[in-house]
Amino acid sequence: MNMEMEPPSNLDSDLVTRSLNFHGQLLQKAWEAERGEGDLQKHNVNNLDFGIYSQRQKHLSFQDRGKRLKLHQFISKRANVLFDTSLIEKDKASPPASEPGHYALLPAFETFLNLDKTSRTQHFLQCLRPKDVIISSITHKANSGLSLKVLCLDGECARSVSDLNIKAFCPTSNLISAVDKKNIPRTFMLNDLVCCEVLEVIPDSEKIICGMKGVHASDHKARLGLFHSDEFPEVYKLSQESKNEPYEEMLEKTVGFHNPSNVTCLASVMGLGNLHHTNIVSLKGRFPEAEYASELRSVQAAKWAFRSVADGIE
Repeated sequence: MNMEMEPPSNLDSDLVTRSLNFHGQLLQKAWEAERGEGDLQKHNVNNLDFGIYSQRQKHLSFQDRGKRLKLHQFISKRANVLFDTSLIEKDKASPPASEPGHYALLPAFETFLNLDKTSRTQHFLQCLRPKDVIISSITHKANSGLSLKVLCLDGECARSVSDLNIKAFCPTSNLISAVDKKNIPRTFMLNDLVCCEVLEVIPDSEKIICGMKGVHASDHKARLGLFHSDEFPEVYKLSQESKNEPYEEMLEKTVGFHNPSNVTCLASVMGLGNLHHTNIVSLKGRFPEAEYASELRSVQAAKWAFRSVADGIE
C-alpha cells in the first residue's frame, strides 16, 4: 500500500497547535517548507505559544538536532494522517466506558501523581469540549444564573477534579426546573449537585459556560439538572474513597482487570479491530520500500554482506 497517495483530510487545529507549541519554531519552519506558508492559517492555527518549547529547549541535546529535524519533516509530511479529525471521533459502536467488569475502571493516572494543580487545571480545560457532561456543586445563586464548582467530568472519559477548584457558570436561560427523586419540583439551593453539558470553554481565561437543556445531544439529556450523590460515576467514587491507595493495588482490586477479554474490549473502545492494530488508515498496509529508513537499510545490507562472506568461507 503506497502512502504517497494520502486522501485529503480535515486537520484538528487544536492537535496541530499543541504539537507546534511543543516542538517550537523548527517544526513550524518544516511545516511551511513542506505544506506552504499559508497552510497553518488555512487550518485555523493562529495562536501559537512556544513557551513549552522554550522550557524544553535547555534540556535538548545538540547532538540530536539531526534526529529532531527528521521528526519535524515526518510530522509535516504526514500531517494529514497524524492530525486527521476522524482519529478523535467517538466510535458509536463502542461499549460504554462505564460498563462494569469489561476492563479495569480507575481514576485518571494524574490522581496518583503529585502534579502541579495549575498544570492539571490547564490540561483539563484544554481537553474539555462542548457537549461534554460535568457534575458540579452550586456555590452561588444570582438572577443571571448559577455559579458552580466542577467536581468531575462524566461519560467515557470520567475524571475527578474536585480538588482543583475549577469554576463554571450556568446562565438562567439554560436552566431547567429542579425535581427531586420523588419528582417533586423545588428550587435550586446552595451546595446542590447539578449535572450540566458544556456549551463553551475558553481555557486561557478558565471560563466554562454550561447548560441543562441538552442542546448538543439527546443521549445525556435525561441526566441533566438536579443530581444525586449516588449517581456519581464509579471513577469519581473510587477517587474519593481511595485517595492514598497506590495505583497497582487499586488496579488489581478491580473486577475488569482479571477479565481475560479486557484487552479485546479496550481495543474495541479505541476503534481497533482484531486484524489491524492502528486507527491510522495508511499504516494498515506495508510501507513502500522507498520510505524505509536509510539507516535501517544500511544496517541490513551490512548484515547480508557479512552473511554472504561467511557462507562463502564455509
